[in-house]
Amino acid sequence: MFDGLLNAVDLLSARTERRIIILISNGKDTRSRSTLDAVVKEANEVGVQIYPLGLGGEVNIDQLRELANRT
Repeated sequence: MFDGLLNAVDLLSARTERRIIILISNGKDTRSRSTLDAVVKEANEVGVQIYPLGLGGEVNIDQLRELANRT
């Protein structure tokens, strides 16, 4: 999840209009090399807001909420 978010932030960094990411996830990252802090730092540096939507039976709401609150 975090590697994908960093890639999306990078793709949006060159845009000049409002930049947002709508993340649909269970909030569980299982394979990324990146971290929540790295995603938040990069998103804030380039002005990208992340709006997560929890989906699935066991959603890590705390992690999704942190993404939303910190970006």
